[in-house]
Amino acid sequence: MIKQVSPYLLITFVVFSSSCGLLDRDKQLTIDNPVYANVFFEKTHPNGAPVQGIVAINYDNPKEFKLLASDTSAYNNLRLSPDGEKLIYTDKYITGLGSAPQHGLYNTVTGKKELLNVTMGGREDALVGHESINVVWNEDSDGFYYTNPNQAFSAIQSIFYYDLETRKVNIIKESRPHAIYPIDMISKDTLFVFSNEFDRHSYYIMTLKGEYISKINNSNFEYVNTDGLWKKGLIDFDWNDSLKLFTASYFNQEEFDRFKIIITDLEGNIFKEFTSGVHANRNPTWTNDGNIIFTEQRDFYDTQIESELKIIDLETGKITPFFSKREYPEITGIGTSDQ
Repeated sequence: MIKQVSPYLLITFVVFSSSCGLLDRDKQLTIDNPVYANVFFEKTHPNGAPVQGIVAINYDNPKEFKLLASDTSAYNNLRLSPDGEKLIYTDKYITGLGSAPQHGLYNTVTGKKELLNVTMGGREDALVGHESINVVWNEDSDGFYYTNPNQAFSAIQSIFYYDLETRKVNIIKESRPHAIYPIDMISKDTLFVFSNEFDRHSYYIMTLKGEYISKINNSNFEYVNTDGLWKKGLIDFDWNDSLKLFTASYFNQEEFDRFKIIITDLEGNIFKEFTSGVHANRNPTWTNDGNIIFTEQRDFYDTQIESELKIIDLETGKITPFFSKREYPEITGIGTSDQ
C-alpha cells in the first residue's frame, strides 16, 4: 500500500481509559487520526490460542482508544485501504490452518466485519491467503493484490487480484514452479514484487498486468542463507511514496541477535538503521506524518507476550513508546498495526 502524507480520516468512537474496564463506557470523542492495531488477550480461543481483537488508537493521544472487535477471530496482518475505510486481516482460526488463513474485512465506517469469499466455477470458496505476507491495496481501495499459501512440498506462489465488488479473482502473474508475490505498490500503476523466476532471491518492479519492468539492484536487499538458515535480509517492507523510501525489518545475525528497523530507497543510496537489534522489532509501517510505527516483541519464545507499539521520529531518530499494557491492561501484547 502506498503511504503518503494525506488528510486524516475522521472516526468517532467511545473512549476507554486504562482505569476502566472494557464495558465502562466513558464519553463520545471524535478522533481524526486513528491507528489500528491487532491485540491479544489472556482469554483463550477454543483452539487454545489467545482471543484477539482490533483496537483503534488516537495517534495524537494514545490514551484514547476503542476496542472495535474481539471474538473468536484472528486479526493478523492488518492492512488499511488508502481511503481509510477498510481493514483487511487474515483469520487463521476459521480455517484451523495457520499457514492458510482466510481473508477478512472490517469496515471502519460501519463497524461491520465479514470473511471474504471468492466466486469460482459457480460456487463460493473461502478467499485464502498467506500467514505472513500482507495484501497490497490498489489506489482506489476497491480491490487488492495477494498471494496464496506455500503449496505442500513446494514454494509455488503467484500474484492474484481480488475485486471487492465482483468477489472474483484474476491471476496477475504466475510462473510455476516459482515463487512470485506482491509486497507493495510504489506508484498507482506499479507493483514492488519478489520473484525467484530468474534469480534465487530478487525484487522487481512490475506492471499491474504482471509484466516485469526492471530488477531492483539495491545491495541492501541481499539475503544470506547458510546451511539452510537465513542469516541476513529484509522482511516486512512498507513503501512511502511521498518520501520515496522503504521501511523494513532487518536481520543480520553476524552483528545482532534479532531485528532492526531500517529505511532505504530503491537504489540503495540511503540505508539507515534504528533500534538496537536486541528485540524482535517487526512490522514497521508509515504514519500519516511520515514517522514509523512498529511492534517491539520482547519475549523470544512467545510473540504475543510483552509486545508493544513504538514510534520512530524519522527526523530525530528518537524512539518513543506508543501503546501497550500500560494503556490497555486487559491485553497481553500487540501484533500488527497500520495507519
